[in-house]
Amino acid sequence: MSGTSSPVDGVRRADSQEFERAVDVWRAANPDSGLHAHPGNLMAWAAGEDAYLAIHLTSGRIDGMGLAVPEREHDGDGDLVPGVVHVTGVAVHPERHRCGLGGQLLDHLLGRAGERGYDRARLWTREDNAPARSLFASRGLVPTGRRKIMSDGRSYLHLEATLG
Repeated sequence: MSGTSSPVDGVRRADSQEFERAVDVWRAANPDSGLHAHPGNLMAWAAGEDAYLAIHLTSGRIDGMGLAVPEREHDGDGDLVPGVVHVTGVAVHPERHRCGLGGQLLDHLLGRAGERGYDRARLWTREDNAPARSLFASRGLVPTGRRKIMSDGRSYLHLEATLG
């Protein structure tokens, strides 16, 4: 499945030439992130065969992104988990916060995941990120009971939703 290079506003799949600009949005949305390897990881994961990088465009400018990749055991270090997609890097440029773009991106990613045969979605989010937690809860993502301190020293919650 290939995306298009059309500058039409809205959400669509990114082309590989757009990966860096999409990750720049993540950087802009997370200026104080201590997850120093995450931008490079997003780029590498987006290039994966089964990855789906969604972008939001406004007037041809990428102002939001989100990535869906097959879930792996041991938080990405193990075997594939059948039927489960991992969502990561959902970010909206700060100039476009509170405009509904995060919801559009998440709806697109979860919808495409369901179409691709996934029946569950999982993700990690910072425990202190109330807007993200609210967005994820509004889309049916609920805490699994797992918490983890990431490399940035912050506490993250693990969330999961049933698709379909």
